Order: sequence, then C-alpha cells, then structure tokens
Amino acid sequence: MNKKELRKLSKNQLIELLFEERQKRELLENRLNEIESKLKAFDNPHTPSSKKNKRSKPPKNNGGNRFPGKPKGGNGSGINMPPADKTEEHTLNNCPHCLNILGLSKRTTVHKQLDLPPKLAICTEHIVHYYHCNCCNKEIPAANINGRYGPRARAFTASLKEKGLSCQEIALTMREMGFKSFCAATVILIITFFTALLKPIHSRLEKEILESEYLCADETGLRKDGQNGNVWGLFTKGIVLLFAEMSRGKIIANKLLNRYIGLVITDGYIAYNDVILRQRCWSHLIREFKELSKKYKEAKILEDRIKKLYKELKVYEDIIPGEKVKKYFRFQLGDIVTCLEAQKWGRKLATLIKNGGDDWFTALNYPRVPFHNNLAEQGLRRIVMHRKRMGCYRTEVGKNWINVCLSVMQTWRMQNKNVLANLIHLQRN
Repeated sequence: MNKKELRKLSKNQLIELLFEERQKRELLENRLNEIESKLKAFDNPHTPSSKKNKRSKPPKNNGGNRFPGKPKGGNGSGINMPPADKTEEHTLNNCPHCLNILGLSKRTTVHKQLDLPPKLAICTEHIVHYYHCNCCNKEIPAANINGRYGPRARAFTASLKEKGLSCQEIALTMREMGFKSFCAATVILIITFFTALLKPIHSRLEKEILESEYLCADETGLRKDGQNGNVWGLFTKGIVLLFAEMSRGKIIANKLLNRYIGLVITDGYIAYNDVILRQRCWSHLIREFKELSKKYKEAKILEDRIKKLYKELKVYEDIIPGEKVKKYFRFQLGDIVTCLEAQKWGRKLATLIKNGGDDWFTALNYPRVPFHNNLAEQGLRRIVMHRKRMGCYRTEVGKNWINVCLSVMQTWRMQNKNVLANLIHLQRN
C-alpha cells in the first residue's frame, strides 16, 4: 500500500492495519525463533563434528597451486622399508623388442616392495601327542589347540572389529581372504573370547586410573538395539576406560567417579556438578564465544579477549601462580561477564560462565593439569566412528566389547603399542 492509499484511510482503519501488521511480524518472529532453535541443535559449540552442518570453506592461498608439494623442512626420505624376507633376481637374455642377445648386464639396481603372501589363509594340521604322568595320574597333551582358528586369525578379526566394522563385514572380509566358512556368529564367539581374555587387564586399568593426578571425562551417544544410549569415557595420558550405558544422567557420572579423589576435567554438562575437584574446559568456552561472534560482530572483541586470557592462563600449566595472578585471572573473566551482561545477546553466555564459578581456575592449584578437555573429545572419536559405521550395538556382547576390549585396545594405541601384536602375544601366553 502506497502513501496516497494510506492517506485515504481513516484513523480506525490505520489502527486495524497497524494491528494486522504487528500480528504478522510476531508470527514471523516466532517462526524464525523456532527455526533457529532447531538449527542450533545441529550447530552449536557442543555439537560433534559428525552432526554439524557442513559449510564449504574457501581454498587456502597456496600461490595458486592446489598441490603445493613437499613442505619446507621435509627430508623427502619416503617410507622406511624393512629387511627383505626373500630376494628375486630379474635378468634378460634377449631384447624384448628385436630378440637380439644382450650378454652381461651393465648395471644393477635394488628395489624393495611390500606385498601380501599369495595364500592368506593357511591350514595347519596339528598332531598332538598325549602323555600320562604317573606322579599326577593325569593325561597331559603336548599342546592345547583352541578352536578352528589360530591366534593370528582371531587377533586380526578383533582388530577389524576395533576399527568399527560390523560382524557381517568382518565375516565377508575373512571369507575373501580364504577363510571360506567364516560367518558373523564366529565373529561374536571371537569377541566373547577376547572379552574374557582382556578382562584382567581392564580390571588393572580401573585401579590404575584411580591413582592418576587428573582425568578427563566426557560422553557421546550410541544406541543400543534402537534405543538411545551413551558411551561414557574416562581418559588420562596413558589409560582409556569406556562404559556403555543407557542413561546420560547424573547417576552414571557419580557411579563412575565416586571412588576417584583427583581432579576431573569436564565440559559444562550438569551431570558432573557433584564432582568435588572439577576443572571446566576452556576449549568449550572459546567455542561459545566463536559462535556468538558469528552472529554478532560486537562479540568479536570479547572473543579476542577470552582467547588472550586463555593464552595467558596456559603459561601456568606447569607452575602454581601466586594469589595476585589468580586474582588477575578472576577479575579479567568477571569483567568479560560484565560486558556480556550489558548486551541482550550475551546474557546467556554470561550465565554459563557464572554457573562455572571458580571451576574455571581449579587447575591453577595443580601443576601439569591442562585447562581443556581435548583428551576426552579425541578419545571418543573411536566411538563416533563405530556409530557412523554400525549405528548401534545390540546385545550384552556388544556392550562388554566396548567396556573391556575397546578400552584395553585404545589404551594400547594411546601408549603407542601394536594392538595386533599384543592380541597374538596374549593368546600364546
């Protein structure tokens, strides 16, 4: 409606028109808020990267070259080849082009090549002799042959399962390698075997983690047979413990941490509120500021301030600062909260920081304790990979596999140990 038409309307008609426009605006605002709230569930600082809305990033400036080549400082040595297991010598008597006799070779080069053996599945026939001990009055075998599949085949099956393949996919892979009668039920039997085998190591890890100076705790979703569930993780620099549970409530956090007396590094999830010594994760806090600055340009200044404060804070990871330094950090964070409260868009984040209280600076009193929970987030990536490939676990066998086997195997990986070699070694001993 243009100005001339508006001038012809009476006062009551203008009021009615204004009222209608206001109603339309309120409906649109409500709809916009509803859409933003739904989008936020898939795009917030705590959303896993696997569930985030992907945004295309501009290509990095590499001087116009998409493949920049060897980085500066690279020695270009290639891979380290192991010693040769066998040697094949290649000679020629006649020229392949004109069939002329070539005579002696002019020079020789040596090339190493890694490959698989022609037959991957080898069937070994074991002839076991039994003896009778007159002292014990028992029949004693010369060897114990456990099952139809040897230790290497069982270890390789468990290794494939640890990488996130389903039982059906593992069975298919093993059949393609030459194990013709391998099926999903066999994989489940092998999983059960390793769960019992690794249980003592898992029990030892549970005792060792209680003696650690600090640990990181986090959780991620993993469904059980179509029902929502979670996997909780406790992490140190050398130990990983995973626990598949159906609940994400405080009762699980208290059950897992009730015997631990050290410092626990967590995100802002309320399930950890009963933890006595708690360090809130600064990486999560910085991500909150990044999300805020994407929506409001004014928040960029506060984002720079929190990053600077965190940089200063990390200087004291290995030493305990004096009271003046601690007061300085508390004052700076409090001032940032005051600036956030002055803006309507910053009040929610200000409340989040205030709810953290002094837990943002607990690690200042404990040297060699980080101010972030990155160790837990990195440790849960294996579970996220399982969730992408398999979707869920279905039975108690799958739960025990996560709790015992994945915990032990991921601990070995964190300690830079060969998982496959360790599984073979355990079976033989």
